[in-house]
Amino acid sequence: IYNRFHIIIAILAAAQIFLVPEHGIGDRLIGALIVSVPMLVLALIVPGAFGGGDIKLMAVLGLFLGLERGVVCLLTACLLSVAYVLGREFGRRVMKNRRDRSTGAFASADLAGTGAPSLSEPFLSGAIREVSSEHDRDSLLAGTMPFAPFIALGTLVAFVA
Repeated sequence: IYNRFHIIIAILAAAQIFLVPEHGIGDRLIGALIVSVPMLVLALIVPGAFGGGDIKLMAVLGLFLGLERGVVCLLTACLLSVAYVLGREFGRRVMKNRRDRSTGAFASADLAGTGAPSLSEPFLSGAIREVSSEHDRDSLLAGTMPFAPFIALGTLVAFVA
């Protein structure tokens, strides 16, 4: 995440202190600490858990959103990322079972030889079928994921909530 995004959000947070006075500077500073320090501690304990950009983004969003909305943002981002990981794991298992049943190759219902996947095929299979080796296929589904998109969705939820 580019530093200019953090700087822009910090400038907006500073402006919002004057525009929305009911959330004082104390609420915003506590919000920044409450949402970013746990991420920092986790990143120090578990290398690669969060990137520095994610931690800085949550810190400035804590300043911008304040304590209550900052916590809503972080919790929503965490819940959405867990849902994504569970969906990704489910897709990996479905594709593994499908590979096992089809003698090592994906069984698409391409009986007419058109190359088109069947409607019953999971949405991931189109991308996975194009990957050549089993290692590539597994790494496609088991790789790391960026947290920033989930933070962005959490921010939207925090504004609506």
